[in-house]
Amino acid sequence: MGLASPVADALYHSLSHYQLASLDMEHAQEFLFRIMYDAILASNKGVGLPIQMWQVTRTVFHELTHDEIEDLKNTVERWKDSEAQSRKAN
Repeated sequence: MGLASPVADALYHSLSHYQLASLDMEHAQEFLFRIMYDAILASNKGVGLPIQMWQVTRTVFHELTHDEIEDLKNTVERWKDSEAQSRKAN
């Protein structure tokens, strides 16, 4: 994350109640994308889009495609909209 790392660290801790270490790969990617995306949007230190992500396991080393990144972005936007709606309901 470079210059946005303090923001990313704060965002990571703000989502820690989701027990991030226990997530499957798909959900972990969604959380990590949200952390990076929000850190970029909140930072004024010369960081910016696009986001590049890799999936690394014992058997896979895969750079996510533009379409996969867009899918993550759309999922995160729906997630944030859902959170906003739940706050309005309270």
